[in-house]
Amino acid sequence: MDASTNSLNYPKPEPTSGSGSYFILSGEKTTLPIAELKALLEVHAPNSTLHQHHTRLFEISGTRNWQEIGRKGAYIRSSGVMLGSWPLKDVEAKIWTFNPEMVNPKFRSFAARIQSLTDGSKPEHQLDLLGHVIKSKFPKSRVDLDRPDIVFQGVVYDDSFFFGYTWGFVQTQRWYPRRPRAKPFFHPSAIYPKFSRALVNLARVKENEILLDPFCGTASLLVEAANTNIVPVGVDVLMKMCRGSVTNLNHLMNPFLGVLNADSMNIPIHTVHGIATDVPYGRCSSTGGRKSAVLMDGCLALAEDLLPPGRYACIVHPDSLPVGRPPGLEVLEEHKVYVHRNLTRVVTILRRN
Repeated sequence: MDASTNSLNYPKPEPTSGSGSYFILSGEKTTLPIAELKALLEVHAPNSTLHQHHTRLFEISGTRNWQEIGRKGAYIRSSGVMLGSWPLKDVEAKIWTFNPEMVNPKFRSFAARIQSLTDGSKPEHQLDLLGHVIKSKFPKSRVDLDRPDIVFQGVVYDDSFFFGYTWGFVQTQRWYPRRPRAKPFFHPSAIYPKFSRALVNLARVKENEILLDPFCGTASLLVEAANTNIVPVGVDVLMKMCRGSVTNLNHLMNPFLGVLNADSMNIPIHTVHGIATDVPYGRCSSTGGRKSAVLMDGCLALAEDLLPPGRYACIVHPDSLPVGRPPGLEVLEEHKVYVHRNLTRVVTILRRN
């Protein structure tokens, strides 16, 4: 596989009367959102097929796990069940043709919402139409814009219209309570929970399996792993950081296997199911007096020693600190995240041979 994921080559679906699930990704200018979705599908829906409607809108056939995937995804804005997609010029006629029996859950209240993925598009007309159709198809239901049982969602993009519904999962400010400064132990090197969750997902670890962060710092990655029912274990060379990690994990009531105060190059662990970490660099990070390049080499050696064949490591590093080509690992993907003019992070995904 090419190490770059800058181009998307997923097949575009034909106009349809509804099939499968859909995912709307956030609009970050990186390749991470689609890479994370692909990783989640590999773990939770390995037999599904991915179709691209838009750079932010994907249709997935062959899976009913859309709620679980949507809940876990850092860069998934919304997810649900697809009801139809048509050329925009045909919407007024086609939208009436959807079968209300395709909407499985019983509901008493609903909201209709329209999102435009095309700059300059004003979907007010489609919103009025959608609300009218839903009320006609489900005459006993009532409109509730604050706490609806179900949300019918239309998406306008290019010259097309996509239609689906969702319930029980709405992306809100769920990261805010776990932001670095909201935790009892803070350190300026801490990474944000949304980015941490994406790294955990990219490591492709299943529920109840073990994820290792050999440079755990304030436990940002450990917290997000625990929140997705993965068993985290952390290592840090500084006792202060280990105690801080335990404090943060206990504060958020997250279960964890342990936090070890140890040299990450020599830890008493025999095997893990995945690795996700941010290699220390810069003045604020706890490098233990060693150069970041040495820590990078040690992290790669850990992955070779601890990961079973076919398992993954997700490593974050500055673009000035390349991963190289370790013999026992295959570099699958590299995703760049611009931070500021002096720092671009690279998220490298490796698989154990």
